[in-house]
Amino acid sequence: MKEDKDNPNTTKNPKSSNSRIVEISNQGTGKVVAMYNQPQAEKIEVKVKKQWVGKATDKVEVKLLADNKGTDKTLTLNKASDWKGEFKDLPKYDETDGHEIVYTIKEVKIEGYNSATSGTAQTGFTITNTITGKVSIPVTKKWVGAPADSITVNLYADGKKVASRKISKDDNWQYTFKNLEQYNNGEEIKYTVEEEKIPGYKTNITGDSKVGYTITNTKDMPKNPKTGDSNKIFLFGGVMLTSLLAVILLIVRRKAKKNI
Repeated sequence: MKEDKDNPNTTKNPKSSNSRIVEISNQGTGKVVAMYNQPQAEKIEVKVKKQWVGKATDKVEVKLLADNKGTDKTLTLNKASDWKGEFKDLPKYDETDGHEIVYTIKEVKIEGYNSATSGTAQTGFTITNTITGKVSIPVTKKWVGAPADSITVNLYADGKKVASRKISKDDNWQYTFKNLEQYNNGEEIKYTVEEEKIPGYKTNITGDSKVGYTITNTKDMPKNPKTGDSNKIFLFGGVMLTSLLAVILLIVRRKAKKNI
């Protein structure tokens, strides 16, 4: 049998053509053919764990990649599996050249979530999905009484001021705060609005971040009569009191004359 020197024998790729004839000396005569035996391929498993920041979906699909190339292996993770799973019985080494295979994973895209993967095939992978989303907060202005020239509306996210807008007749007394983050670290953000105080008006805000806010300003009404009206009342009262005193004085004098 001719030796194939161009394709040397390896434990990963044994060939009968590369078996060697070994001369045995000092142990008698004869020849022994040394044959390499095909070793049993080493197998590994790759563990995968799922974490959620925010509300979880029903399930996720995870694909296995070998040396950055797709395979036919897929994992389904869900609440029933405790969001854990593993790819089992995977060859550790490539059959063609014997290099150690680099396994990675890829999650099937879930709309409304950002996905981040940590770990390795040796330590296990952890996929963390963080819920995302954008919202818009519309604001409508109404007046009861004569309107002011403009108002200033402040937007708050979880009690912290994040935006401000001046609204006037030129805006048709309305504005929408757009492209706002809906979540912060998986928790839905609570958006509220406040109007900067306008002297001479009372403010009432109704609605919420989902349907929008309506700010109604009512012009203050005077609580007391006008100064001119007050003066007239006092003058009239003074005249009446003076007249009454004059009548009483006149009656007293007449009675005094009769008694003389």
